[in-house]
Amino acid sequence: MPRINTRFAAGPLDDVVYRAAEVAGMPEVVASRYEGGEFFWRWVTSSNGLGVRSVVLRIGPRPDGAFTAVVGVETCSHAPTPRPCRWEPIGQTTLPSFGALDEEWLAAQLRRARA
Repeated sequence: MPRINTRFAAGPLDDVVYRAAEVAGMPEVVASRYEGGEFFWRWVTSSNGLGVRSVVLRIGPRPDGAFTAVVGVETCSHAPTPRPCRWEPIGQTTLPSFGALDEEWLAAQLRRARA
């Protein structure tokens, strides 16, 4: 699976993310980044003259030392008057450690978000 911008991604956790994405039938191209203390992976699932729909995985720290993983759908329009992007959460879980992401859970959430 092609990987774009992976120099900012999370090492071994990338393998879990990419395997789950493949099982879920996500597009082959994924962009990843680290921003504001969180890791992001983004798959563009549809794009046309009206807008872009992306499935996003975000993993970030919680105040109690655990981590939160969130999968959602972001829809942005290309309207002449810019409107804020819409965010629709699909699934969320708490991880005891950064690398404790469950591959089966992630594949199921990505599959739901892609639909």
